[in-house]
Parts: sequence; C-alpha cells; structure tokens
Amino acid sequence: IMREFLAHIRQDNNGRTEQTVRQHSCKTAQYASDRLKGIGLERFGFLAGILHDMGKAKNEFAEYLEKAVQDRDSVRRGSVNHTFAGCRYLLEQFHKAKDETGLEQLTSELLAYAVGAHHGQFDCVDSHHQNGFEYRLEKENIGYEESVRNFLMEVMEEAEIEHLFDQAQEELYAVCVKINSLIENSEDENHDGFFYYGLLARLILSALMDADRTDTAEFMNDRPYPKQLQGAERTAMWQNCLNYM
Repeated sequence: IMREFLAHIRQDNNGRTEQTVRQHSCKTAQYASDRLKGIGLERFGFLAGILHDMGKAKNEFAEYLEKAVQDRDSVRRGSVNHTFAGCRYLLEQFHKAKDETGLEQLTSELLAYAVGAHHGQFDCVDSHHQNGFEYRLEKENIGYEESVRNFLMEVMEEAEIEHLFDQAQEELYAVCVKINSLIENSEDENHDGFFYYGLLARLILSALMDADRTDTAEFMNDRPYPKQLQGAERTAMWQNCLNYM
C-alpha cells in the first residue's frame, strides 16, 4: 500500500483530521491560479501551487509533523527544509542551456523563485554576489530524491508537469510582449526589463503565498474564508485596515 504523505494535521475537539500533500497542493494550485488569472498566468499559477510543497513528500517531514502535533515545543519550526525541493526540480528539469529564446529559462526561474521563497523571500543575487538559485540547487541533506520520487507517484506525474510547464511558457510569452511594450513606451530610464520582471516575480510569489496561507488557514481553522471583496465593500475593508494601522 502506497503511503500518503501529510501536509498538515488538525487536532481539535472533533479529534484528528489530516490533509495530504496532494490535497493541499491541489487546493493551493487552484487558489494561485485564480489569483493570477487576471493577468493571463492561470496555468503558471497552478503549476507553482502544485510544486510548492514537493519537499513535504518525505519521511523526515512526516516525522517532524507527528512530533509537532504531539508536542509543539519539541520541534523547531522550519527545521525540516521543504521549500528547496520544488525549486531545484524546476531548475534541473527546465532550465536548459539550449533554450535560445530564453523563455524556458525565464519561466523556470520565475516559478522556482516563487516556490523557493514562499516561506521566506530571497534575492536571486544577494549583496555579496551569491546566487540564491545555486545555493538551493547544491544544498544537501534535504531528502530531494526521496521527495521527488514520492511526489511524482502521489501528487502529479512528470508528463503532466511537463504539459503544465509548456502552457505556463505560452502564458508568460504573452506577458513578455506586454512588458516589452511598457519598456518601449516608458519615459523613465529606470523602468527597464529588470524593473518589470522584478515586479512580476514578486507578484507571482505574492499569489502563491496568499494561496498557500489561505488553504492552510481554511484547513487548520476548519472553515472557508470569504472570497475577495469588490467595489464599496473592498474600499471599506481597506479603509478599516488603514485606520487600524
């Protein structure tokens, strides 16, 4: 019998309730897709959501989760790395040197950045000129091979991931066309390609983080959260937040 790896466990008056990595990945993928639909990156967001917790599909994380449920103080939050696996997988599978257009590389980098930073933002190149992607590729003892093997069996097969990546590339190409138009028509010399693609990277990361935390909160609190407010309700919500701040 194939083991199902867990993403979260809720312990309350009704007993123990489990959420599998597959369930959490699929819900997060749908939420991220919904949040990026408005700019035409629906499948792009879905793929980021599917792969974001690949590193939870391993025995080390399963043991960590069980210990946390039994005694929260017995484990150190974040001590088991689960964010690097999806990031490394995307770069190893899709960051090809033979990609002459650069589109495949850009797609894999934007996806890998979101997945690798969804629990802590990092700059792709830091102030010491260290490459954050290389660090995530070379980091050892994170159960990478085990996570990939289990994930491809339990959550999504490799062929389906490749198909989603092709769709994500097509979506990104359309966004690139729009960005190039903005660059050409901008009178501000600071608004170059790096500026716009930096904003895009942060936007994709924000959508993934919001999707991940929304599904996690819904599961842990056992209730759905309201849909995005629109119009006057949205304006009032922002005003309340500003007043509180």
